Amino acid sequence: MTDQSSSRVSTRRQAELLLDPANYRYLDALMGRECSAGELAKMLGEDVRRVHYLLGRLVDADLAYVAREEKRAGRPVKYYAMNAHWLVPFDMTDAETIEALLNAQLQPRLERFSHLLVGQLRRDASIVVRVSRGVDDEPIGVSLYDEGRPDPRENGPLFANWMFLRLTPERAQALHTDLNDLLRRHDVSDDEDASVYSIGLFLAPGDVML
Repeated sequence: MTDQSSSRVSTRRQAELLLDPANYRYLDALMGRECSAGELAKMLGEDVRRVHYLLGRLVDADLAYVAREEKRAGRPVKYYAMNAHWLVPFDMTDAETIEALLNAQLQPRLERFSHLLVGQLRRDASIVVRVSRGVDDEPIGVSLYDEGRPDPRENGPLFANWMFLRLTPERAQALHTDLNDLLRRHDVSDDEDASVYSIGLFLAPGDVML
């Protein structure tokens, strides 16, 4: 069992490894648990040599450590562990501004999200972008859908939509709470038959019209 308290990054190398989006699949599988390189490779469908290489970098940076060794014929099997919680001070990053730091984290995920969305569409999909302004002075909204399937449920649980809401501070806080509760209510991480879905939620005062 790994320590559940937060560890604070003390070197730029640690910050670089923790904040590199390319490492997040590995970190997600390792943080807060113990596993061998072989187990990690099998879990991620990766070449074990690639996993060994990354584990070596994490150990060298004092992010991961060898929790125990299991004796077997030949070389003992090492089990690696890593704390589940880390704090990365801004001044330990290479970003010149907080906005640059946020963009570096968001952009790769947004590109991957777009790839996943497009991958779910039919090859013969008749894609249209709907730009509309709602009734009762509702702000403009933008959505993408398959015109050949006007009922969005025909595409399965797929959603791509930008919208603007007019909220009081109290209603904005209530929405924030409701969204978090909604995500927790539907998550079934303990169900082995469950598949991974990606959801991106952004809530901020102001609009994103350029």
